[in-house]
Amino acid sequence: MQSLIMNSSTPFNVAELNRKMAGLVRFCKVLELGEEEFVGRVKVSDGDLQSTWLAYAVQRAAHNIHWQPLDVGEYVVVLCPNGDFSQGVIIGSLYQGEFPAPQDNAEQTQQLFKDGTSFIFDRAESHFHIAMAPDGTIHIEVSGGATIDGPVTINGNVNINGDTHIVGTTSVDGDVSATKNIHSDAQISATDEVKGGGVSLTKHVHPGVASGGAKTLKPE
Repeated sequence: MQSLIMNSSTPFNVAELNRKMAGLVRFCKVLELGEEEFVGRVKVSDGDLQSTWLAYAVQRAAHNIHWQPLDVGEYVVVLCPNGDFSQGVIIGSLYQGEFPAPQDNAEQTQQLFKDGTSFIFDRAESHFHIAMAPDGTIHIEVSGGATIDGPVTINGNVNINGDTHIVGTTSVDGDVSATKNIHSDAQISATDEVKGGGVSLTKHVHPGVASGGAKTLKPE
């Protein structure tokens, strides 16, 4: 094994070593986002010094891929092998005065977006909260089906474009209207009045009542 002990014959440039050490880690600000062949890279500045296109670390980048590009103005940490800025790789981001931490609750994990949309998980309360920006929408595509185990509360209007099958008792606190036929394979009961065509089921009368084989007229 080659000795690492330096002697008088070992060439050694202290100034060069100091330069490499000083430039090993840089705190920079994102200037520009790459496009086309430079997608996934950015240009940053360290004071008056500007970089070439630098890659930035991501959570996953193979069969499972995560995409969340940096923003212009984002404060980042750049690791530069041998102090060479052109070989730098962005390894993380830092809060700063322009973009401070969104909160100070140590029990919560939050992702806050530019439009105000927020995802918050509170581990102390075991609660996950999604707050969309005004007029925000959510679209989920599940060709294999979706299942929710547990009670569900919906505050707002619901539109269902398709058949609906309900197993269990259904109660409605409000009016029910239909534009097509209603069919039941079992009894239909009511504790109050039932009308058809404006005629009472329980209180209507039949004119033209006669003995024998005559039939009554339509109910009134």
